[in-house]
Amino acid sequence: MALVTELKKERRHAVLLTVVGLVILAILVIVFLNTLGEENVPITPAGRAANAVREQASAPPAEPVTTVTPATGIQHPAVPPDKPEEDTPQAPELEKPATVRLMLTKKTILTIDGKAVARAKQNVVEVPAGKRQVKLKLGKRSATQTVEFAGGAEYELRFDPKNEKALLKKLK
Repeated sequence: MALVTELKKERRHAVLLTVVGLVILAILVIVFLNTLGEENVPITPAGRAANAVREQASAPPAEPVTTVTPATGIQHPAVPPDKPEEDTPQAPELEKPATVRLMLTKKTILTIDGKAVARAKQNVVEVPAGKRQVKLKLGKRSATQTVEFAGGAEYELRFDPKNEKALLKKLK
């Protein structure tokens, strides 16, 4: 009788540990599936746009100007005179990025200038204008090509894995 009781306890423990193991496995699978798309990094501005951002961040703050009222000797901040708009330097106008429609399978990995591209559900990506190195990889097959994107233009990108070629077509 004691042996039967002991076997029932062991069976309960085995069932409980199995359920706990399955719950942990399900959590790990959910976490894995949610992090699949996070390894792709969006393209950051390059060229003039990146330089403009760096210059703004590194510019030292202007020193406050104070004036002294001769009668009282009190210092107070000076109000700069209004400057006409013509005297203020205009920031250089940044080129619009090129729009690229991706006609690729979901398993195709796209990198531009060595950075993986995050792919949206619409399969449309904006790429900064200029020369870019485009690399497509599907399984063991890959193609690398240097392409010049015009600002504001629209392109269509396809990958021919059989011939290992990237096919870029300008739409407008």
